[in-house]
Amino acid sequence: MQRLIFKNISIITISLFFVTSCGSKKKINTLKPQPDLAQEIQIKTQSSFVNIPVNIQLKNIESLINKNIDRLIYFDDDIEKDDLKIKLWKQDIITINNREGKIELSLPLKAEVDYRFGTSKLGFDLYSTKSFEFDGTVTLVSAIGLDQWYLKTKTRLKSIKWHEKPTMSLLGKKVSITRLVNTAVKYFKDDIEEKVDDAISKSLDFKPYVLDVLDKMSQPVQLNSDYNTWLRVVPNELYVTNSTIDNEGVKFLMGMKCKIETHIGTEPKKEFDTSIALKPVKSLPNKVTANLIGISTYENASEIITKNFKGYELGSGKKTVFVRQVNLWQKNNQLIVALDVIGRITGTLYLSGNPVYDAEKKEIYFENLDYVIDTKNVIAKSANFFAGKYILKEIKQRCRYSIVDLLLESESQILTFLNNYSPVNGVFINGKIESVKYGNIQLTNNAILVTIEANGKVDVEISEL
Repeated sequence: MQRLIFKNISIITISLFFVTSCGSKKKINTLKPQPDLAQEIQIKTQSSFVNIPVNIQLKNIESLINKNIDRLIYFDDDIEKDDLKIKLWKQDIITINNREGKIELSLPLKAEVDYRFGTSKLGFDLYSTKSFEFDGTVTLVSAIGLDQWYLKTKTRLKSIKWHEKPTMSLLGKKVSITRLVNTAVKYFKDDIEEKVDDAISKSLDFKPYVLDVLDKMSQPVQLNSDYNTWLRVVPNELYVTNSTIDNEGVKFLMGMKCKIETHIGTEPKKEFDTSIALKPVKSLPNKVTANLIGISTYENASEIITKNFKGYELGSGKKTVFVRQVNLWQKNNQLIVALDVIGRITGTLYLSGNPVYDAEKKEIYFENLDYVIDTKNVIAKSANFFAGKYILKEIKQRCRYSIVDLLLESESQILTFLNNYSPVNGVFINGKIESVKYGNIQLTNNAILVTIEANGKVDVEISEL
């Protein structure tokens, strides 16, 4: 009887052990690969050529010239030379127009003339001096050109039109002295021409304006405060074509060779050499290559991939698990993928691989995803059904995720600066992106970076000085 009871107990115990063994969930303990510091990010940049059309309106030139030409234009008080004393005053504002590709200036004048007539004989001066005023308009024509940072002109007096003929009363008669005054023009002609050229040169020294624009363009701009990304423009060389003039104003084309970069972290230092030279050229390229960065944080990527596994079973039959949470981090320039699983086994599986960008699908995936050594050893002993290629293939498929929104956001950030952006009054930046190239992936301590090469054209128009 005792033997029978013992036998029955043994059978029950063995049966319970069998059932428990077959239906139990195994707890696995794997070593966590600790994150380490990522290598310093190196982003290659290419030179860009930004066109800077400069359009100086004629009304602006007119205003600047009038500020720089004094009211008293010419003064000759040496009457012994030609029996004339002449003062020329700017009577009204100088107006300018385009005349067949040259600047034509109309200068309203008031002339104050002292004319001495008579003779000197036998040691006696038998002179009499008459003073008179009259008005006229001097027409000057200026050919324009560029000399480094200055708009240079070569002005020539074209004509003088007196509103009334210069006359004086002599012995009760009016005597015309137009010929005398016109003869005197040769004395003050050079002075007027020189004064106009000097005024234009002083008025149209555009160096401080252009350097101010470039200085503001060189100031790094924060693109995204969450990821602390910055856009920086580094000017290297400046070029300029010859100037032309039309009814709108004086125009010339400058070109800037520069680098357009994206930085992550602390604000990069502004790089701009104010001693930059201006090199004359016949023509300019207009090709911009902006090196941008798309940022996918590990936290954001983990959330997306976790959703990919939601409700999905890995394995088949009784040998299945569910992924509750996915976490990503960087180690040894590879990405660690941690799968928190529950089901036939419970614990954390660690995989590593290199993220790759799929340009066609605009997705990030893992090219060589595999279990880390410790995880591989553990599942070989206690859950070897996980070591199969099929389940690893399923995991790889679920670890893909789209970055379309990320790329669109990066493009929209640069487009913000190409849509009539004005860093300073009278300056407008416009452009377009013609092609975008994605692909190179780099890992930081907190995010996956996708480098973006945007190619297009950019114009920085300077319409006011």
